[in-house]
This record gives sequence, C-alpha cells and structure tokens, in this order.
Amino acid sequence: MHFMPHERRTLLKMWLLVSLAVSIVLIQHDAEALGGAAFLMTPLLIALFTVGLGVVLHEVAHKWLAQRYGAHAEFVADNTMLLVGVLLALFGFLFAAPGAVHIHHLRDHEKRGRVALAGPMSNFLLALMFFGLWLFVQYPPVERVLSFGSSINVLIAVFNLIPLGPFDGAKVLGWSKAWYAGSVTACIALIFFLLANGLWL
Repeated sequence: MHFMPHERRTLLKMWLLVSLAVSIVLIQHDAEALGGAAFLMTPLLIALFTVGLGVVLHEVAHKWLAQRYGAHAEFVADNTMLLVGVLLALFGFLFAAPGAVHIHHLRDHEKRGRVALAGPMSNFLLALMFFGLWLFVQYPPVERVLSFGSSINVLIAVFNLIPLGPFDGAKVLGWSKAWYAGSVTACIALIFFLLANGLWL
C-alpha cells in the first residue's frame, strides 16, 4: 500500500485527536462507561486502542482496497472537524468527522461499492476481534476495555452504514441491496449478541 509523504502524519494526527476527544469523555464518564477500568489504564490508552484504532483502520481499509483496484486514494483530514470534536468532548459530547479517503480514477460501480463497504467491515471485524480476546481474558478491567472496544466499533460500522448522503452506506446500497442488507444484519446481530451477554458500553 502506497502512502503520500504527508499521509502517515495526517493519519497519526487523526488517531491522536480522535483518541484525545474520546479520552476526555471517558474521564468524565469512566465509571459508567468502563466499570472502573480507567483507574488502572489511562483513558487515552483505552481510546487509542479501541476507538482511535477503529477510525484509522476504517480509513486505511478504504485506501487499501481502492489502491488494489488501481485507483489513486489519499486520506485527507478535516482539521476543523477534528478540533470541533475535541472542543465538544470538553462538554461531554462525542463527535467525530475526522476526514475521508479521496478516491480518483475508480469508475466501476461495483468496485466503488466494495471500497465503501471495506470501511464499516473493518470495524465489524475489529469488533469481533475484541470479542474474541474477551473470551480468553480473565481480568475484569481488561474485559471491560475489550467489551467497550467491541461495542464502539460495531457502532462505528452501523453509523457509517447509514444510507444517506456522504456515508458509506449510501454507496453500498447503490451498488448492492443484498450486500447492504447482509452487512447491516450482521452488525445488528452482533449488537444483540453483545447486549445479551452483557458486553456493552
């Protein structure tokens, strides 16, 4: 996968600022959100390896598949929205619109749909990974972090599958109703499974 000279720095900036915003909210609500785990692991570390990682992988998944299809793909951060996200976090609100992968020279309708789907599915798979790790962990603070990571990433997937405007869901639905329905169903099934097993935010 090819990155522009500045692109790694841009992705790192997004990772850090999104994680900072999430950590600010966790500091305000850590007892409810993480069952006290934040007293043993700093909120910033928790955010870096749950939400921050999920957001970065989401964008990298778009970029990777677009490049596999021969397109030019570059992540461009929205610096204003990144700062707005941090400011809103100070008041207890979580908001993230960190930027997007700009894709050029990819006209094939199906390939564009698959590239759009790659982002939410990366979050879905990360949610499954956190759940898989939870199965083998016997330490409650870490269990809560893994539960949080699984929950937040499946929510990121569902949010991005909204079939409106600039969301990935609109592109996926425009490409294939079957793939869209299957993706949404898988995410909702995982949410119900997590809720049924007490593994939720």
